[in-house]
Amino acid sequence: MKNYDQNQRVSNNSFALIKGWVTGLLLLLASGAFAQGTLSGTVVDAADDPIPVYPVAIDLLEPDTGAAIEEFAVTNNPDGSYEISGIPAGEYKISFNAVDAASGYVDELYDGVPCDNIGCDRITLGDVMVISDGANFLDIDLDRVFLLSGTITDELNQPIYDVGVELFDESGNWIC
Repeated sequence: MKNYDQNQRVSNNSFALIKGWVTGLLLLLASGAFAQGTLSGTVVDAADDPIPVYPVAIDLLEPDTGAAIEEFAVTNNPDGSYEISGIPAGEYKISFNAVDAASGYVDELYDGVPCDNIGCDRITLGDVMVISDGANFLDIDLDRVFLLSGTITDELNQPIYDVGVELFDESGNWIC
């Protein structure tokens, strides 16, 4: 008979423990601790024209360290629009990475900070974006890099090696 009473008490205590845990979990859910947002917008080029059906990797970064928290692979619609759901509400730095390197689009941080092929400083550059519970809008502006290739030759049409090249616009302003 004594064993039955002990088992009954253990069972009642276990029930109270589970009931307390479930109540705490419900309070945590109600407080918004697991709030999730949706990020949507349009992938556009430098002229604000939509870039149709283009794969972009969107990285959520920890604002203080620049460490990647989560990556979303997005292929936008023919009109350039995209949508990502299930993003935990919070503050992030965001990087946009052109998946197809041959396209010439440059990776960048939000808000418009370009990253060259070496990368960029994810800690000091880029703005912090707050993703709130619900709908959040962000257009992704991707700029293109142009590739200049060829062979520099002398007057005898022989290749010249180890030559630096600078590019200027039609007004004589240095570009790169």
